[in-house]
Amino acid sequence: MAGCVQEPVASAPNGPNAARRPPMPGVRMLFDGGSLAGWRVPGEGAFRGHGEVRVADGVVRLSPGKPLTAIAWTGEVAPSNYEVEVEAQRTAGSDFFCGLTFPVGDAHCTWIVGGWGGTVVGLSNVDGQSAAENATACRRTFDTGRWYRLTLRVTDAAITCLIDGEPAVVQPRGGHTFGIWPQQAPCRPLGVAAYLTGSAVRCVAVRRLEK
Repeated sequence: MAGCVQEPVASAPNGPNAARRPPMPGVRMLFDGGSLAGWRVPGEGAFRGHGEVRVADGVVRLSPGKPLTAIAWTGEVAPSNYEVEVEAQRTAGSDFFCGLTFPVGDAHCTWIVGGWGGTVVGLSNVDGQSAAENATACRRTFDTGRWYRLTLRVTDAAITCLIDGEPAVVQPRGGHTFGIWPQQAPCRPLGVAAYLTGSAVRCVAVRRLEK
């Protein structure tokens, strides 16, 4: 059954020098820590008013856009059976600091973290419904300036989202359709966006999962 898992979130590493977990075997780091090599900053559509994007001290900083600022991966991403991990934090504003757009089969979807005024977590879209409307929707409090470890798993059976290692969303794929809002199209195939909000990202990693 689809839904957002209402479980407490464990503490995340904090501060610019907080320890980070070493990559697991088979993990590919998409962000090299020093540049946007392999990434682009969307500037079309809803991203025409994007804020400044810069890399400093191993962190990508996205300034608030009017309304959206994002980085989008220019390489390929598997359509299924993979895991993406992102470390992100809200640095300013009060809306989603991570809208993670990702492939799911022949379509794409977006995992919203901290949307609709700052607290909604869920997938946009499932069966044509947004993250605030479908069964994955739930509310969590996110502290500005705190790092959160966001893990997305896409298998042939389900989409699973974890926050600091705790399940947040479990959405079966069978019998459901997935899509994105047109505004998020420039983030395909994989992108991190923030809405009217400043965001920082210091890790983007992907690994293939066994079928």
